[in-house]
Amino acid sequence: MPGLLLHVGLPKTATTTFQDNVLMRLHENGQINLLGRCRMEDGRVFDPMDELWPRISGLETTDRELEGLKREVEDLLDEDRLNVFSREGIFGDRLPAAVHGGLGAVVRVRNMRRVLRDVEVKVLITLRSPVDFLFAAYVESYHLGLHRNRRLSTLRRFLDLLIGAGERWRGEVVFFQDDWLRSVARSFGDIEVLLYEDLRHAPRLYFSRLAACLGADPEEVERLFNERPRHVGAWRGGRKLSPSTPVLAILLPWLPRPLRQWADSASEWARRRPGPNRLRGALRKMTVRVPHRLPDPEVRDTLQRLLGLRDDYLMRVHGVSAEKLARYGYLHPDYDPGDEAAGFP
Repeated sequence: MPGLLLHVGLPKTATTTFQDNVLMRLHENGQINLLGRCRMEDGRVFDPMDELWPRISGLETTDRELEGLKREVEDLLDEDRLNVFSREGIFGDRLPAAVHGGLGAVVRVRNMRRVLRDVEVKVLITLRSPVDFLFAAYVESYHLGLHRNRRLSTLRRFLDLLIGAGERWRGEVVFFQDDWLRSVARSFGDIEVLLYEDLRHAPRLYFSRLAACLGADPEEVERLFNERPRHVGAWRGGRKLSPSTPVLAILLPWLPRPLRQWADSASEWARRRPGPNRLRGALRKMTVRVPHRLPDPEVRDTLQRLLGLRDDYLMRVHGVSAEKLARYGYLHPDYDPGDEAAGFP
């Protein structure tokens, strides 16, 4: 039975650096059989499952379609090497999808399990402390559609929406980490959990555990990982900058309807007026990295109470250090790691 490491890439947990620097190089060296999405040194995208993944992850994919996809995926597997599938959004998308009715993460997990039911699967997940992860994921996803929605166009508005929704998204969305992990575990029992914060505070431990999952040398994995850091966050004046975003796209939600129609489509009216059309073309080319301020302490506390881990699941099932979870900011403010109770009301 072929073995497969399923790396669940989450935004802002060094996913791209791991994919491009480590997985791509190990694949090129013949150490692993890589199925996931990476960017090669010449800029080309390596993605053997480019056509299969949208169908596997489709929320309306039928059982009959999944049977056909199962055979196609199995044809890509190597019997003699570790197969690795790594892609951001395997069990949860970026934030624009989350704020429009949830991710359907449970369906995606089940689809993947059905496709891989005859494959020995180990799941690798790197978590990040919930509030920091939420903030970093918002900034990273800002240019993907959040800026076009007036209710989501600032971090504070997005957080107000999330806080107002409260428990409605629990179990569906990745930033409710305790319930989300349980939903993954119901389909995949062998899960290795790493903490993103260990990259800075305990790198030797982080890379040794990462290398063990890949059957590689820890020093080689660490060297490859650190060669070319990717998508490192940029700060200005205490605010974190989003990826480059078109100025016109940022302005669209705030324009009156006639101007939105002009700016968003090549209308007959626009074509007859070369001056405004040139202005629109110029605005489309202009981009800006929007700065986002960190949530204030009161908002952070509210988010910690909403997103913080409520029981000992990570410690008991995955062997994660209670002391680290407390120090890195994973736990609900009312949770006492010294309490052996399974949870609290």
